[in-house]
This record gives sequence, C-alpha cells and structure tokens, in this order.
Amino acid sequence: MTIHAASDLLADFKFFANRPTTDESTTDAQIYRLLTLAQQMETEWLAATFPGIMMTAPTLMVTADGGLTYTLSTNDEDGLDDFPFGHAELYATNPSGRELYGSTYGSPSGDFVFEGSTVRAPGGTAGSFSSGPYIRYVAVPGTLNAATEPTLKPAFARPLITYRALVMWANRGGMRDARPFQEMYDIKRQSVTMALTTQYGRNTDSALSGIRWWRHWLSNGGMTSSVVGFE
Repeated sequence: MTIHAASDLLADFKFFANRPTTDESTTDAQIYRLLTLAQQMETEWLAATFPGIMMTAPTLMVTADGGLTYTLSTNDEDGLDDFPFGHAELYATNPSGRELYGSTYGSPSGDFVFEGSTVRAPGGTAGSFSSGPYIRYVAVPGTLNAATEPTLKPAFARPLITYRALVMWANRGGMRDARPFQEMYDIKRQSVTMALTTQYGRNTDSALSGIRWWRHWLSNGGMTSSVVGFE
C-alpha cells in the first residue's frame, strides 16, 4: 500500500470531494489536470523557500554561439527550454569544478548573467570551459497522471497537491464553498513549513559556528562603531 503515489492523490481527492468512483461531472482526466496544476504551484513555493529539497544532480549546459550563452540541454513537455525554478547553482565542470558566480552584464568580476532559462557571459566575452558549465536547479514538474508519479519532495508534503487541487475544484464556476479545503491546505502547509524550517535551520550549525561566535562577540561590544555596519 502507498500513500503518496498519483493514484493515492486521485483517491484522496475523490474521498474529500465526496465524489463517486465513476464521475461524469468530474472525470479522472480533469482531476489529474487539477493535480498537475497544483503540483506546479507547490513546487514553485518549495523551490523559492527550501530549494535544496528538489535540486537536480549537476546537468550539462550547452552553447550554440561559441560560449556567449548557455542553455539547458533538456526541454519541458511543451518543447520549451527547461526553466530553473528558484535558486540555481553553476559549476565550471563536474564534479569538482569551481562554483560560478552571477553578476550584472557589465561587471568584470562575475561569471554569468541569468536570463531566464539562459545564462550569458558578462560583457560579451565568451566563456571557456573544458567540460561544462554544469547547473543544479529545481526542474519544472510535468504532467501528473496514472502513469506518471508526482515529483514533489519531500513525499510527506504531497497531500498539499490534493488539497490545493480541491480548492481549485471548489472554486470552479464559483459553485462550491472552498473554505473547508482551504483550511485543510493551510493546516498541512503550516506543518510542512515547520518541519522543513526545523531541518534546514539546523543543518548548517557546524559550518556557521564560527560566524555565530563572531556575531555574539560583536553584539557584546567587541567591535568599534565604525565597523558595525558589517553586521
């Protein structure tokens, strides 16, 4: 038995909406469309708030103009360039290349400028990579159906897909009261946020211990007022 598969999201939708197994007014295809839209919205939220959860492995970028610009070598279901959601990381090579840093187009110190699904070399100077660059990013989720499982991570957040889809279903044509489904969504989103905030708020303790000591010392008068602006 599973609880987070596509079939489970469909079954939960029908259960909470109190719909029959065979429903002429709300077909499985229509429900899966709502679930697809809901998964994309939840991915947008998580990518912006906790991007590390769904980051891909390093993916090679390709160039068609000698290194002036690079794009992802993959496309979404509509044949468009895959578009990174939220935070993205670029590396000169994989797996041990240096991290590349963003800048403005005119900056001589940066490595690239983001232009949506494209990265451009600053100042019109072509980049040179022996193998790369590589990008880590959150990919746009595709269609969710009986043959395609949800990609939202962590799995315990996937009920958000069902609850958001129920809100959209209730709002369709203004025919139903969406408030009970919105309340279910809000409660689950709060619990997911608390769980992830706790996890991601503690996983840098060791790395930041020195910085925290510095900030504590600074807050207790260890620096002169002329340098406090760095805090």
